[in-house]
Amino acid sequence: MRSAHWICGCLLIVAAATSVHAAAFFVDADLGDDSNPGTSAASPFATIQRAIDEAGDVPGPDMIHIACGEYEENLAIDDPDKLTLAGSGASLVTAADPDEHVIEIDGGDVTISNLEVAGGDDGIRADDMVSLTVRNVVVTGNADEGLQAGNVENVKISNSTFSENEGDGVNLEEVDVATINGITLLENDDGIDIEASGEIHVTQLTACGNLDEGFEVDDTASVVIVGGTVSGNYDDGLDLDDTQSVRLVSVVSTGNVGNGLQIEAEEDFDTEVLTVVNGVFSENGEDGIKVVELGAVVHRVGLTNISARENVESGLDIDISGSVKLARVISEDNGEDDILP
Repeated sequence: MRSAHWICGCLLIVAAATSVHAAAFFVDADLGDDSNPGTSAASPFATIQRAIDEAGDVPGPDMIHIACGEYEENLAIDDPDKLTLAGSGASLVTAADPDEHVIEIDGGDVTISNLEVAGGDDGIRADDMVSLTVRNVVVTGNADEGLQAGNVENVKISNSTFSENEGDGVNLEEVDVATINGITLLENDDGIDIEASGEIHVTQLTACGNLDEGFEVDDTASVVIVGGTVSGNYDDGLDLDDTQSVRLVSVVSTGNVGNGLQIEAEEDFDTEVLTVVNGVFSENGEDGIKVVELGAVVHRVGLTNISARENVESGLDIDISGSVKLARVISEDNGEDDILP
């Protein structure tokens, strides 16, 4: 029975991963015991925290293999070395104390994969780290943020869903580089909220039905989004203010209550360049694309192969002192005339 249980876990991953980590630990909520050695699938710990504590005493990178099952815990990670929590895809971590974060990380280099995280204050809270990697996770039903990361050099999020969190799905602040691929954000406050950060690279974004913006950025150096659907959010689909460089490729922002895309150059940063290629900004409750100066300057806007139709206000509302270049732009059937320099 023990072997069969770990087949639904990730037996193949275990064989590959243990050779490159200093130590491997195993956790099984159904079959484990915290008095076990925890060093094999045959003698696993019962709790993830027991494995985290043991890994913290071992120098070098460590892997914790988490079998299928439900783990009612609040996890605290404070490990200066590289640590990986690897679930099975059917491993649920739900907060024992709903007033505390489900997973709280202080420093280090941590990877979280193949877990569902639910029922706490923040689902995942990470501060003052070298690197945070989150892949193949579901973070849902938390009282504040799904994922909050602050003062982290490198954040990587891939193939993950953040849904029904009362705060933001993902909240990043003072992150040097964030690479985000294939994430879905549903029915959070903001889908993503990024502040005071460096380079943001996003591919294959889905942000729908969030109670504020789908994707919000403030005071950030650069944002690149390639491939995305942002729809049905209760304010702007994309709200990218005080961002020095913005490039959007193949992005659809439709049916949002506010603007499809809003760029406000406020007093903190000029927007050096906004480039939008192959985009659809239609059926929004305000403008399709709105770009304005509020104390700072937008130097250059380039729109290529854009459709802006049936917005309640203008298709294009671009009121800036810089240059605007349009190529193959269709703006029609909107409630108000376009505004262009």
